[in-house]
Amino acid sequence: MANVMVDVSGLKDLNNKKETASWCGCSTRQIELLAADGKFPQPIRLGTHPRWRRSDLLNWLESQASGGAA
Repeated sequence: MANVMVDVSGLKDLNNKKETASWCGCSTRQIELLAADGKFPQPIRLGTHPRWRRSDLLNWLESQASGGAA
């Protein structure tokens, strides 16, 4: 498998749904569906607002690159 460089410079320690979707290159709805199916990291909640940890997103990306499950 070829090495692929991913720009993580815009990824904060905690990202809201819109930021997470933008970084992943998909819609916010797709993030919701993937998380509900267990195919994407679960968010943490600050009140009612979902946030994704940078470390969780990078671990998920690494698992996808190696062909593993979420």
